[in-house]
Amino acid sequence: MKKIHNAVFFAVFFLWAGILFCKETTTKKVDILFTHDVHSQLDREAKAALLVKKEQKKNPDVFFFDAGDFSMGTLYQMLYTTEAAELRILGMAGTDVTTLGNHEFDYGSYGLYDMLESAKNCRGPVPRIVLANADWEKSGPGALVIKQAFDDYGVKPYVVVEKGGVRIAVFGIFGKNALFCAPTCEVAFAGQSESAEKIVSVIKAEEKPDMIVCLSHSGTNVKKSKSEDEILAENVPSIDLIVSGHSHTTLAEPVVHGNTCIVSCGAYSENIGHVELEQNNDGRWNVVDYTLIPVTDRMPEDAELQTELESFRDDVDTKYLSRYNLRSDEILAQNSGQLSETDAGYVMADCVRTAVKQLETVSDNSTFSGTGRYVDFVCIPSGLLRGTYASGPVTVADVFQSFSLGIGPDGYTGYPLVSVWVTGKDIKSVTELDASLSPFMDTVSLYFSGLAFTYNPHRFIFNKVEKAMTVTEDGTETPLVDNKLYRCIIDIYTARMMKGVVGVTKGMVQIVPRDAQGNPVTDFTKQIVYAKSGELKGWYAIAYGLREKRVISGYSGRREKMKLRDSSWAPAALFLYPSHFAVLVYSISCILTAVCILLIVLVVRLKRKRKQKQAD
Repeated sequence: MKKIHNAVFFAVFFLWAGILFCKETTTKKVDILFTHDVHSQLDREAKAALLVKKEQKKNPDVFFFDAGDFSMGTLYQMLYTTEAAELRILGMAGTDVTTLGNHEFDYGSYGLYDMLESAKNCRGPVPRIVLANADWEKSGPGALVIKQAFDDYGVKPYVVVEKGGVRIAVFGIFGKNALFCAPTCEVAFAGQSESAEKIVSVIKAEEKPDMIVCLSHSGTNVKKSKSEDEILAENVPSIDLIVSGHSHTTLAEPVVHGNTCIVSCGAYSENIGHVELEQNNDGRWNVVDYTLIPVTDRMPEDAELQTELESFRDDVDTKYLSRYNLRSDEILAQNSGQLSETDAGYVMADCVRTAVKQLETVSDNSTFSGTGRYVDFVCIPSGLLRGTYASGPVTVADVFQSFSLGIGPDGYTGYPLVSVWVTGKDIKSVTELDASLSPFMDTVSLYFSGLAFTYNPHRFIFNKVEKAMTVTEDGTETPLVDNKLYRCIIDIYTARMMKGVVGVTKGMVQIVPRDAQGNPVTDFTKQIVYAKSGELKGWYAIAYGLREKRVISGYSGRREKMKLRDSSWAPAALFLYPSHFAVLVYSISCILTAVCILLIVLVVRLKRKRKQKQAD
């Protein structure tokens, strides 16, 4: 009997231990690598591919996701429509799934169509693409070609990827601010949270995955009210992981809302993100480890990707840059010292001014002066800058990378420059963007050549600029005249964004772009600046100006010379030269003050009357 009891005891013990052991060994874990905002940095992506292979040796079942804006940023984007260079390199690097960002729409509907068709027909692997909130019913007719490309390529609202016994459902979301930054996008998008909630319900019902991942091109922000992916996490708590793109954020630690983890590794393939998660008993996931793996210039490139990139570089030189008699490695100028991005903005503005004066070929002689084409000033917004120039030689590739966005009506890479006329009053209004908002938002800083302004930081918002003046190349300053028209050179993207800027500021900034005769402009393609090579591209104008300049020097402190600070608290300095918005605010303030004084007087009189009645 004792032997039977012992046998039963040991059987129960080993059965219990076996259950615990099986439970421990069946706890699901997952490794996820991620990128976002690669922006055509394919040389770094070739280096990153070796890091991916290293992680795959540790765990063959590692997942690799990307959250969009994989294009636009280097000379490789010249092959966007014909070779789909970015998608092909992402695929060769092992990316499982990606989504679309706003810059994938930079080449317009037909450009995106051509890219997806090229990728579909190419040799080698390409990542799957997910996008869940495209609203085709509300989209314009130009979006039909994109819908066709989506169908041909196989773009889905979500896909399920299974590795190592873990099923992950991945869907894509396009953000509100991303759409604002995509003026050429003809696709309408439904709200992020509403769309995510619908697609998550479908995923849960039909797929029953272990994990739900959102590739979101929406971004995070220090202001919670503008942090779109944090809002998404709070509104749709069933999402386990959000890979957050668009805002170029580098998160040293994940942002966690409830059971939803938000991760970002920064832009331009400078890092690969790695997050390891473990599943809880309730089916949700905890972060076990989170690492940003740096991708440095000293790292070797993956040999297979390097061979592909060499072919791409040859195509860029022979098929595209030859149009401008340039090579990607051609040295244009020597930079005498390290430039900040602000300094580089003024270098670019000066180069554009030089190029337009020397290269423009138009029949309108009203823009011609004795020394070349007439330009009052050039404006370059910091939001278009994609880098600065290191000390030493500056090449064509460096210039293109610093100002790389877009495409022109001619189908060639790069936003063309346009010529618009604006009043002195409007120019002063535009400088308010820089004076009032640049301390809080770097992307609204404006870099001018031929224009300076004086501002007082103590003045009311959108009323900080006291005066603005044109500045000739010999340094002569002339105050702007409110109703006079001035010729301004900007890129076509900035021109198209003017209406949106006026809307965002609720009319506090006013600007009406006009033609040489003073008529408001609605079609900016008619204002394009042409050279003998065709549309004068912004990047090419900078390259030409640098080649003329030969040496970059003397730009340290340029911003302080063009943006003059007046910190006086004197009443005249605070209230003279009010903007129309300040006049409105001051008027309302005076009216409210008068009403308050009137009410106080009435209350005092009523009290006196009551006292008199009580005395009687």
